[in-house]
Amino acid sequence: MTVRILHIIDRLDCYGPSRQLSLLVQGLPPSQFCNRICALDVSAALPEQLAAAPESICVLASRGLSDPTWPVRLWRLLLDFRPQIIHGWGRRANLVATLATIVQKKAVLILGQRCTLEQCGSGHALLQPAMFRRAQKIVVNSAAIWDQCVARGIAKEKMTLISNGIVPLQPPPVSRRQLLAELGLPPDSRLVCAGGRLHSHMGIKDAVWAADLLKVIRKDVHLLIAGDGPQRERLVAFRDQVRIQDKVHFLGCRTDLRWIVAHCDVFWAIGHRIGQPNAILEAMAASVPVVATDVPGNNEILQHDVTGYLIAPGDRAALARFTNRLLDQPEVANRLRQAARDRALAEFSAAKMVARYAQLYQEVLWLPSALGEHPSQWLRTHGALA
Repeated sequence: MTVRILHIIDRLDCYGPSRQLSLLVQGLPPSQFCNRICALDVSAALPEQLAAAPESICVLASRGLSDPTWPVRLWRLLLDFRPQIIHGWGRRANLVATLATIVQKKAVLILGQRCTLEQCGSGHALLQPAMFRRAQKIVVNSAAIWDQCVARGIAKEKMTLISNGIVPLQPPPVSRRQLLAELGLPPDSRLVCAGGRLHSHMGIKDAVWAADLLKVIRKDVHLLIAGDGPQRERLVAFRDQVRIQDKVHFLGCRTDLRWIVAHCDVFWAIGHRIGQPNAILEAMAASVPVVATDVPGNNEILQHDVTGYLIAPGDRAALARFTNRLLDQPEVANRLRQAARDRALAEFSAAKMVARYAQLYQEVLWLPSALGEHPSQWLRTHGALA
């Protein structure tokens, strides 16, 4: 029996949730799972696996949920696909997924909570308790978010913790020399990368300040800021005011970010919010030393001076100091990069993430029990745990 799953996501782009969804639909055995993706918005830059399969994607609301035609599109999609599971992957997506189960009454509702409840907005917070009551399972990717949900009264038996997954990085298609030539940088440049969706909570302004501090003590460091978002123009203006255009480079949204990161000497993850950044795991898997803020989520992945460095949010001097240490002391950088890669690939593999979701989907439908098998045995039999 093939399980039909409708994934509803806020926005398909090149960032964390989309990358996780891409790995999931690619990894689920097609003989057991049929996936469709319903996106409330779609970027021009998509993970390669999704860009190669546009027929599996439905754009629900090209003008946002204020578009009066999206309920009709959703209704037609539900009639055509008849999903057995509807899985929400974000704040607005959770709302649409909940509404979809009102139409598709027999579908099981799974909601994803990938950010803290305070980040959801007041309007969403009012609807969230009703949505969580209707959901059969709530998936979180961080122990910190789990703890917060439990503190808010969400039943533990409704919750499932599934960490982000990453795949081993293949050799980059371009060399470091070619990357430097593309960016117009000197051959002896030392590269530091930061980025993601450019919101105020990402700490990119702190990154620009830290790059300015590094410029005082060494001339070879260049900061690459990958990503786009509502703060981009303001951040570019700030960089220009600091007069560090020669050392801080905004790359925009890049689908080849993991190849760029692989050629970097240090990766910065200095956001202020709780969660589990996919970018940290990808940098660790690429053997790139990480300096990150010591916030719940980051400190579940990194152990200070063992698999990376952790700093207080906003501590620009510490960010520059630890980065300079990694650049000056290759033996320290090599120790951290090796430990980080080993941990990322052993504990946060995409195979483990896919197997956990496969088990969850089978459990909520009781399919293994109906076949007389325990869920873990079903997965082994059908290859999901191989």
